[in-house]
Amino acid sequence: MAILPLVSIVVPAYNHAGYLAEAIDSVLAQDYPNVELIVLDDGSTDNTAEVLHRYGDAFHWETHANMGQASTLNKGWAMAKGEVLSYLSADDVLQPNAVSSIVPLLYGDVVMAYCDFDLIDSASIKIRRVEAPNFSYVAMLRDFVCQPGPGAFMTRAAYEQVGGWNNTLRQLPDLEYWLRLGLVGRFVRVPEVLAGFRVHEESQ
Repeated sequence: MAILPLVSIVVPAYNHAGYLAEAIDSVLAQDYPNVELIVLDDGSTDNTAEVLHRYGDAFHWETHANMGQASTLNKGWAMAKGEVLSYLSADDVLQPNAVSSIVPLLYGDVVMAYCDFDLIDSASIKIRRVEAPNFSYVAMLRDFVCQPGPGAFMTRAAYEQVGGWNNTLRQLPDLEYWLRLGLVGRFVRVPEVLAGFRVHEESQ
């Protein structure tokens, strides 16, 4: 892996125009100098497209007919050029040092690194800190403990082995994906708050 590998972050956006700019700005504010941002508007019916137009050509964005989160994310990862891949929900945020803190851990047999995060409300006020559990494949499989949350990054090599999300799943496609990804390498937790997970009335 290059000393400063390109990191591609995909934001699948559907009807979260009120939060999207904050998510985008949190990626653009990263102190890591080699980040590719891809935002895909999944046929939103609110003013998501208007929000994206304000950014001009600051990053790649496009709108397509609605096809769901998993298919949109898979499309973005297929477009991405980075050696490290990630995604950020359109209503979540990253801390400015998220990429620079996590990417150095992706070496050897580590295929995924993830972090602690803050729960935030609709006004971006912190509710509480969430300490992500240390990785245990057994716990994930047996007890449905879904360790990675916002601020999860994986290697392209691992992604190419397992493919994308299963777009037939309406619930927990991330858990099913981590189960597949965990078969090809280790996950590492960063015990530091590097992201914000938003809780609001439109949350699933």
